[in-house]
Amino acid sequence: MRVVSLILVAALLGVPSVFYGEALGLSVSAIFLATVVGSMAGVSANLLASHWIVARIEARAERNGTASKLERLGDRAAPILERGGLIGVGLVGPIVLGTFGTALICPALGISRRRVFVALLGGVSFWCAVLAVVSELLVSAYGAPA
Repeated sequence: MRVVSLILVAALLGVPSVFYGEALGLSVSAIFLATVVGSMAGVSANLLASHWIVARIEARAERNGTASKLERLGDRAAPILERGGLIGVGLVGPIVLGTFGTALICPALGISRRRVFVALLGGVSFWCAVLAVVSELLVSAYGAPA
């Protein structure tokens, strides 16, 4: 049941839910797998809905006569995309824009959903592994005695 709750939290929050898994007392491997599965489930849902979400955000901005939030996110993502390509977006995006922001902005910039999914799978896996190990080390060094 703890793993299922971690998957659900990861689907909503993304990579930072690693710390929730550590609070649940799960092993590092269980935290890693559940967080990656949950995060990618959330990314998949976001990628499937990205066209609709982007159209709604742009329509609202046009009605209000302001710049859309996606344009501002696109301004942040463009230098990352130019410097590091899609791999850079996959690695830096989950930290700078969040997994869901990256999943929204990349299709808006014209990148195929499949390529975004693969790049985010690599980036999410990398950051989940790093954060799971770091949180385990911190809890073992500074955590309350059992």
